[in-house]
Amino acid sequence: MESGSGHQLFQFENLGDEGGECFSTDTEHDSVPEFSAHELSSLALVDEIESLSPVIRSQVHNLADEEAPQIYAVCGRGARSALRIVRHGLEVSEMAVSELPGTPRAVWTVRRRESDSCDEYIVVSFVDATLVLSVGEEVEEVKDSGLLATAPTLALHRVDGGGLVQVTPRAVRHVMADGRVSEWQPPQGREIACAAVNARQAVVALARSGGHAIYFELHDQLGVLREHEQALHVGSDITSLALAPVDAGRVGAAFVAVGCEDQTVRVFALDAARCLEPLSVQAVADSPHSVAMVQQGVLTLYAGLRNGLLVRANVDAVSGELSAPRTRFLGARPVQLCVATVRGTPAVVALATAPWLCHVVQGRVRVTPLSYDALDYAAGFTSDQCAEGLVCIASNTLRILSIDRPDAIFNHAAIPLSLTPRDFVLNATSRHFAVIETEHAHLTSAQAARELVARGDINESEAETAILPPEQFGLVRSERGRWASLIRVLDPFTGDSTQIIELEDNFAAVSLAQVEFGGETFVVVGCARGMTLSPRGCQAGAISTYRWAEEGTRLELVHATPVDDIPQCLLPFNGLLLVSLGGTLRLYDMGIRQLLKKTQSSVSPHVITMMRPHPQLPNQRLFIADVQESIRLVAYSPDTHVFRTV
Repeated sequence: MESGSGHQLFQFENLGDEGGECFSTDTEHDSVPEFSAHELSSLALVDEIESLSPVIRSQVHNLADEEAPQIYAVCGRGARSALRIVRHGLEVSEMAVSELPGTPRAVWTVRRRESDSCDEYIVVSFVDATLVLSVGEEVEEVKDSGLLATAPTLALHRVDGGGLVQVTPRAVRHVMADGRVSEWQPPQGREIACAAVNARQAVVALARSGGHAIYFELHDQLGVLREHEQALHVGSDITSLALAPVDAGRVGAAFVAVGCEDQTVRVFALDAARCLEPLSVQAVADSPHSVAMVQQGVLTLYAGLRNGLLVRANVDAVSGELSAPRTRFLGARPVQLCVATVRGTPAVVALATAPWLCHVVQGRVRVTPLSYDALDYAAGFTSDQCAEGLVCIASNTLRILSIDRPDAIFNHAAIPLSLTPRDFVLNATSRHFAVIETEHAHLTSAQAARELVARGDINESEAETAILPPEQFGLVRSERGRWASLIRVLDPFTGDSTQIIELEDNFAAVSLAQVEFGGETFVVVGCARGMTLSPRGCQAGAISTYRWAEEGTRLELVHATPVDDIPQCLLPFNGLLLVSLGGTLRLYDMGIRQLLKKTQSSVSPHVITMMRPHPQLPNQRLFIADVQESIRLVAYSPDTHVFRTV
């Protein structure tokens, strides 16, 4: 099924023979069958391909004060038309938001066993404490997890055998499946600055140690983490660590990435033959705030820098050499990297002034912003209700998010309109739009209800329910030559219409412009009464002038100026209003009772359908489009007040 907003795919639920309603297929009588509409009972919506077609008008603004501007477009036709707000980024669904008792610093999700399909715990780290929450039908605090709750957590991961490894500033704690705890503590007076952990390995870096790090491996017989006989020495304080993903056929990661204060990212080997041997180094523009390594076709290293840059490089799976580095600026804030899963493949969530997703689409790595608020930390999340999601922290809240369409580059929100939109303008002060909507040979729901009441078919109490929903069944048809038209003022943030002005006496709104007269901004609407399309003409034309009222949320009619043709186009020009009437250009100034005509010139043989000012000489030149004669350049002489074709 094709709708005004795209294509919809339905599935048959039944053949319609389960209900108790009677149907007639008699074709021998001329009587019109009557029926009562109801919701779909035999069809179910399976999928929908959204579309902006047709786009009537569009503008680019940053009304939401976001990192990137938004595209505002009036689209569609009839009752399925809408004002759509298009953003560059992936659409994010917010599944849950909960306040936390303080401001968290990090969050993790863990499973007790590798075979588990869902996460068991959400672990939130604060400045001086750790909160453990169980994942189930309800999220509840857990007291007997074995994790230390009186210290912040730097890293957390499930360990083979059903245990957990928790790294705090003062210890590496291995919580075994039977409840026993094995603990390693740094030397006296030292603290752990950062750590990286997987199911069998752990690397911890000591703070203010000149780049000293300790490497641990899981002992196969004892089932505990064992400190490696050699330590890692970098020569510069370590700011971040990341272990490479474990390849198939291996029991541990082959590499560890180390971010250092000397503005470098280094790769060290972890296999038995060359354990802790330096393999490669990459100089970056600032100290790394976080690093991550994921398998995205090739082994890929990500480094989030303190100056807001994201660096991505390929890692050779054998030699560990870094190649093909790429840099992208994500915002004026240190970039925090978190590994997640999107559609079954590893992805990296980069958190700066806005969240970004680095994932693979059709074999290529794509870095796309998320259309969501700024986040502080994130982790992959899986539950019965959310197969692939993110658990995030923002300020003092814990949020669970889902990315439904990771392959889409843009997302949009729709504000429904009643009729086919023709044009719209923005009040920059109140951030409200004025939209004109016009439909030929159709009635609005209010007009159709009033006619039914006037004919006596229904009473006034039935008027609200007598008309079927136009977005599903379409507008009520009328005779040719009859027009339904309105002017709408709406708030793009809430989607509410603060004012709707229905045009009466068969007037149709054709054109719209916002003009400044004497320092005050007015909204000018070109209207035509009894307009016919073939042959083109109208019974009467008018230019209605409105001023913004109630702080820019409503329009107030000032006056209407009669004209002798359809005012097809309106354009602010030299502090005046330029109007196209057929092939004629006419300049108007503001008057007390109506607009005052200043000059008139015939510049086109047929009908002018569009006017645009010259980008370099907007007060002297403009481009006009004729319905048959393509585009012309028109010059204006301020001395003689005459328009002529160049």
